[in-house]
Amino acid sequence: MTVDVGSLALEITGRCNRNCVYCYNDWRARPRETPDELKTATLLELVASVLRATGVRRLTVTGGEPLARPDALDLLAGLVGLGLELSLVSDGGLIDEAMANALAALPVSLVQVTLLAANRESHDALKGTPSFDATLRALAHLKRASVRTSVAFVCTRRNAQHFRDVIELCFALGVKDLAFSRFCATGRGGREDELSPTHEQLERCLELADEANARFGMRVHLAIGLPRCAVDVDRLTHLKLGRCALSSARPGLTLGANGELRGCSVSSLVLGELTREPIEAVLARAEVDFFPAVRAVPEACQGCEWVGDCGGGCRESARNRGGLEQPDPLARPA
Repeated sequence: MTVDVGSLALEITGRCNRNCVYCYNDWRARPRETPDELKTATLLELVASVLRATGVRRLTVTGGEPLARPDALDLLAGLVGLGLELSLVSDGGLIDEAMANALAALPVSLVQVTLLAANRESHDALKGTPSFDATLRALAHLKRASVRTSVAFVCTRRNAQHFRDVIELCFALGVKDLAFSRFCATGRGGREDELSPTHEQLERCLELADEANARFGMRVHLAIGLPRCAVDVDRLTHLKLGRCALSSARPGLTLGANGELRGCSVSSLVLGELTREPIEAVLARAEVDFFPAVRAVPEACQGCEWVGDCGGGCRESARNRGGLEQPDPLARPA
């Protein structure tokens, strides 16, 4: 019997060559020299057990920076051998011509690269280290290797004004798939109050995304759901705000490189350790202790005509900022 799961992400490493100020993970705050990583064979066994329990056939490989893992290509090949369709989320800094060709040969169906602005200074300021030039080179290498590419834009108060330029740069580079990720108040980034975009910034960005979909034949979509009250969706015709993966009827799962299973990539709450107990036992416990709590409608949202659409927004952002009884920090005050 399988558990109905909407998506699966695999963090193959906690290593990272960047220092993003908005990072949703607290790995860098942990005093350890080497991130916990299971051996490839063990990690593949755990993934196979999750597949048997959930029936998921598509996998998003992420990190940290996944390509910073020394045996990343061997691990990716093993995942393909499990019959999975892979997408890879990468900073792009480690993708040279040889790596792009290797990803094409596996094959990886999609590589998503983060682009935070269309100019070096603004992009690198949020990345915490020089990376803009390497990102553009990675996109060029992937295009020449005929690897389907996507760009992820993480919207913060510091870079929302650059979204139009990012759309135009993507169009010029021939990248037609762009994922708009709202800032999540979790992990390291959750400690930075000034990173949350304003409602006016969000509305303007989504208007630009809607326009790009309509006029330029691009696929600009929301990678992380927004609370329905955060923006005026009546002005949007090609975008859906989506719903938090945790509160969804078909939740997402994230498996860490150390075997910890979490509800989603931005959540720090560990549901169980698959090196110690089977996935079926972890999910059975989560259905009793975890998912009912995150699916509960926050008091401030009760009676809202839109709550069925968004469930109160990002539940992990709410938990990190005040508790699950609170709505998403990006929700408008009642």
